[in-house]
Amino acid sequence: MTAKIQAAYKRCQRTASTTEKDSMSPTASKILGTVNAPYGANVSAHQLVTGISSIEAADKMIGPVFSFFSEVAPDLQKEFIAEMKVPDINVQRVVKHLQTLCPFQLSLAA
Repeated sequence: MTAKIQAAYKRCQRTASTTEKDSMSPTASKILGTVNAPYGANVSAHQLVTGISSIEAADKMIGPVFSFFSEVAPDLQKEFIAEMKVPDINVQRVVKHLQTLCPFQLSLAA
């Protein structure tokens, strides 16, 4: 993981607070409920952004990231990506990496 991504991930871990949860969009709230519940995780929206935009970060938080790409409706995925201003090229790299590990089609990898 590059130093820049690692620093951003650590910053996200420290700043995930009730303020962020209180100001969360309905889209982010739905998505976090979906990606956190099955894994007993507690990732924030910003941590998830890091995970869906970096292969190295995705590998470290594979459960929530894989859940995002496989269990969240494609329209909600796209809405979250746009809302959080995640570069499409980064998301494509991650989802294509995950697709190599997955026996079924991930919608954003198509």
